[in-house]
Amino acid sequence: MRTNINCLSILCLLLALAGCATESSMLIVSRADRQIAKGTVDWFAQRARVTLNERNYQGDYILTPTPQTTVIINNNEGERKDGQRSTTSTPRSTNGTGKMLLLSNEGDVLHCEFSYEDVLGMTAIGTCTDASKHEYDLQIKTAY
Repeated sequence: MRTNINCLSILCLLLALAGCATESSMLIVSRADRQIAKGTVDWFAQRARVTLNERNYQGDYILTPTPQTTVIINNNEGERKDGQRSTTSTPRSTNGTGKMLLLSNEGDVLHCEFSYEDVLGMTAIGTCTDASKHEYDLQIKTAY
């Protein structure tokens, strides 16, 4: 009985931590001069912001598939005795791709593409390109 309570307590703690960690750190490194810029990504609001070359960029991003996606399949083979059809649910995806469009107040644009994984917190790796075609490496991590 005590083992079940301890496991349940640990599970609740992990879920609480996962629910609180909606903001992640973003690191962008210039491929040309290795300049480093830091920012944040809010997974819940699907917004990001970073300061690069003394300009503040912010904007939205999309994930494909969305981490919340759950697929429900109606099973047409064999109705149950009560006349209802059975359904099957597939687990949500824990990885995929994303695109980010960040704009500065000066009108500069930063386009980013990345691959993400959502296990115990979101992590992502990818690249960004600015309007001048400068390329940057992108890393996003959730820290608890």
